[in-house]
Amino acid sequence: MLLNIRKQHGWSLNELELRTGVSRATLNRMERGLTEPSTSDLFRVCSAYGCRASRFLAEVEQRFLDSLGPVPDPPPSPSEGELNP
Repeated sequence: MLLNIRKQHGWSLNELELRTGVSRATLNRMERGLTEPSTSDLFRVCSAYGCRASRFLAEVEQRFLDSLGPVPDPPPSPSEGELNP
């Protein structure tokens, strides 16, 4: 997702590094999902892209939930009579 956003902006890793102060190596690992960004790095990257971190995280969360597929319904609760035979 981060790689796609950077490409949409037409930026190289070098340019993103200059705009954020986050090293190219860290940005590369973040884009490939090899590391989780620190809070400050996340805020810096989101600021460079002109989006709020909360909006970005909400989209990441939604994509994750969508990847899980439908959540099955929980089993029915036992009736009172079944608890105390």
